[in-house]
Amino acid sequence: MPHETALQILQAMVQRFNVEAQHEGLVDAAKAVGLTPTQLIIEASLNQAEGGSVSDYPKIAEVIHNRLAIGMHLQFDSTVLYGLGKYAVSATIKQTKTPGPYNTYLNAGLPAGPISNPGDAAIQGVLHPAHGNFLFFLTKPGGKSEFSATPLKGQ
Repeated sequence: MPHETALQILQAMVQRFNVEAQHEGLVDAAKAVGLTPTQLIIEASLNQAEGGSVSDYPKIAEVIHNRLAIGMHLQFDSTVLYGLGKYAVSATIKQTKTPGPYNTYLNAGLPAGPISNPGDAAIQGVLHPAHGNFLFFLTKPGGKSEFSATPLKGQ
């Protein structure tokens, strides 16, 4: 691979994704949960970026679903930071006020596109979300997250 161009590598990645998506029945799986394949991958990318551990993915998926269902902005720092090309644990107040297609503090709904390359566990979390009234979550030191219907201390 050292002699391949960036375009060739990207084309190989897309081809690999398409093979896996077809093998996993991604289109039908997305439809079964009321999403387009693109929405599924965007939500799974949020799951991947926000999850402290794999066991969090179904609950984060439920937070996303519940927030979107009531018209609540997602308010994910990960999307804001992605849109700004920054890497950090949390966004600053100034960053959350910066307009852009990935700013889920200012924009309702899902961001413009995926913010990470989601793994199978993140995708499965969206396809098989937890059921609950979760609207908030906070990842604790050590990678485990706490979920709640009301804001958590530290948010």
